[in-house]
Amino acid sequence: MASITRVRDSSGHPSTTSLYKLRIEAADLAGGSGEVDLGVALPTSGVLLRRFGRTVTPEATGATKTLDVGILTGETNEDPDGFVDGADVSAAAEHLAGGALAQTGILCVGQGLSCTPGSDDDFAELVFDLYLEVFEYRDDDQ
Repeated sequence: MASITRVRDSSGHPSTTSLYKLRIEAADLAGGSGEVDLGVALPTSGVLLRRFGRTVTPEATGATKTLDVGILTGETNEDPDGFVDGADVSAAAEHLAGGALAQTGILCVGQGLSCTPGSDDDFAELVFDLYLEVFEYRDDDQ
């Protein structure tokens, strides 16, 4: 199952910038074709500032493999390839802003996240990490 974890924050402040890591593995895409609901969501109050992708374990089976990651269809600001758009995951690589990594400035309201494999959806070994830097606003009493 895909997971999203907070790996850093600036605790103790009314507002904070947090770094989340979304891990996607081949098993998350098993049996799916088209958009796959990852079963995880963005924070409930914030703005996405930056993102950075990393193919940890490449998908070397078959032809070149690509991946889209974004906000699940049907959610507020839906955009299934809004974070990663056609990233080549057939080799270990970093995916920086621009190119395969699309938009920022997205209002986070707890939207579900999705992943869409490219035309060849036979994934067996992929591990892909997407880091999301989110400015989270909170009341002083939280």
